Amino acid sequence: MDIPTGFSVAAFAGDDSRDGLERDPADGYLGHLQEQRAIIEVRVESLDIIGMDVDHQNNVRAKKNWSEGIGIKIYRQKVPFGTSKNGWLYAPHPGNKLQLLEVDERGRLVRWEVALVSQNGEFFLTTQKARDMACGWDGDAFLCGALEKSWPQLYDFVVDFLSGRYDLFARLPDIQEYLDAVGKESELPDASRFIFISHTGYVLWYNLANGLGAILTADGEARVHWTQIAPRERFAYLEKGEMVSFQGLRKPDTGGSRSTSFKHEAVGVTALL
Repeated sequence: MDIPTGFSVAAFAGDDSRDGLERDPADGYLGHLQEQRAIIEVRVESLDIIGMDVDHQNNVRAKKNWSEGIGIKIYRQKVPFGTSKNGWLYAPHPGNKLQLLEVDERGRLVRWEVALVSQNGEFFLTTQKARDMACGWDGDAFLCGALEKSWPQLYDFVVDFLSGRYDLFARLPDIQEYLDAVGKESELPDASRFIFISHTGYVLWYNLANGLGAILTADGEARVHWTQIAPRERFAYLEKGEMVSFQGLRKPDTGGSRSTSFKHEAVGVTALL
């Protein structure tokens, strides 16, 4: 999992931000929770990071800062729990995460997710770079073509965030560096470049908050759900770029309200360490 700089995370039981939960820094483990909700809190010590609220239409606005001090920002997210068929409490996606935006030292645009993740009744507080994007500045306008097309509301939010922040604009690559970075990012892994041993794959991405990812196999891309991943001690997850083994591929379950463009879903997945 990603280890962020410039902010710290915590979780609180129920509605009381004084009832802190003990978190294992190794995997974010919180244990079993009894309350019907919890609070995620992020303390930010960098002006280069801002909290975001995102609604169901993907509209974006600045998240409320609960700090009364100078030089620190405090963002909070209430997370209501549901109850599974097995009677376990769980934190439904997407209401289980707090999102932040950063322009890092490389001039990259980074969207962070701090999430309360539940697996078989056990809870984990995770941090992850949900997206790390190339951006640039042509002397006149902010450049981030992929974001402008895929999420125009966030693109507009970034422009507002950068407004007047000449220190951040100075970090942004010029148009040629930006185009070079975009070209490299568009080079997606090709199955023909890998020599796959039977039932092995390459992790393309994995989202901790959602508990879903994708691997590249000899048969193409396959979806992976956390319930099909062997836990690393307590927590089941994958990391982008690692190799995995799997027992087989099946047709994805699209029952209920779920839908997917994947033709395959991997089962019995284990990271090859």
